[in-house]
Amino acid sequence: QVWAVTARGGLTLALPGGEQQWRTTDLRGQGLSTLSGGQRTPRLRVWSQYWINGHLTTSDWRAKLLGAWERLQGQGDDAALLVVYADKTDAGGEDALLERFLRQHWGAVDTDLRGMQASGRPVQQ
Repeated sequence: QVWAVTARGGLTLALPGGEQQWRTTDLRGQGLSTLSGGQRTPRLRVWSQYWINGHLTTSDWRAKLLGAWERLQGQGDDAALLVVYADKTDAGGEDALLERFLRQHWGAVDTDLRGMQASGRPVQQ
């Protein structure tokens, strides 16, 4: 394992289309803290959520249930794990960076997901 989880949590973010829950995780590079030459241990701030046939959730079990329910109703099994992350160079600055990114790009991400769902093609970005 290359990364160790140092913190977990969640947050609510108001984006076009309404408020969204995001899972937050702080990661620290494992086995890299002994690097010499003044290099720092890599650290990341990660936000994630599941997109299941247009429904958003941060819950692993709810994502599985939503996927199963959609398949039972004949709606297919379109799903994606959305992950955005930033280097934790400044204390607290990474959250502002991720929020700005999502506010600026959420419309395009949502459009792409719904477009791929309608076309039946997988999304890769």
